[in-house]
Amino acid sequence: MRTFEWRLYPNTARRKTLMACLIESRGVYNAMLEASRARYDAEGKFLFQYDLCARFKGQAPAHVPATVVECIADRLNTALRRFLCAKEQGERRGFPRFKGANRWHSVHLRQFAKGEDAWLDGSFPHVPVKIGGAIKIKMHRPLEGTPQTCHLVLRADGHWYALIVCETGVVVRCDHRRTGPDGQDVQEGDRGSGSG
Repeated sequence: MRTFEWRLYPNTARRKTLMACLIESRGVYNAMLEASRARYDAEGKFLFQYDLCARFKGQAPAHVPATVVECIADRLNTALRRFLCAKEQGERRGFPRFKGANRWHSVHLRQFAKGEDAWLDGSFPHVPVKIGGAIKIKMHRPLEGTPQTCHLVLRADGHWYALIVCETGVVVRCDHRRTGPDGQDVQEGDRGSGSG
């Protein structure tokens, strides 16, 4: 897996739509966490991913696509499971927190393919219309591998970035050697990065 980061250049209307999606998705996360805590207080059980998706299905705010709601449920599910796993092992770990504006910076788009959550068409990545449609991007290098997912991130500098995660077929092992899909060692110049 490899992540490519490019700056987005949304116009004023798309910037407002992206910001609305970010704010509303944070609200969805906090509502899911509140529902899960309430169920735990009442029944001693948390709401996990399937329950969260079922409970919040069709309740997405105006600027949040349904697939983003599923990604938020997955994110909270992972946090709750890590908390419970640490608790079982006797480790101290804090309960997942409610997210304030300074702790929520990205929107996760799960499926990267034409007609899905996100895809590239020339120099414009396409995202769901609820988030903004086609947005100008500066691609200073080509993608390597098959795109899997996309994160739209608002950085501290006030600019939006697209982080596209690609499956490259190259695995970096713990001993820092690279191996291809066939298990053979891959040299630095064999990756297709243009160096050599």
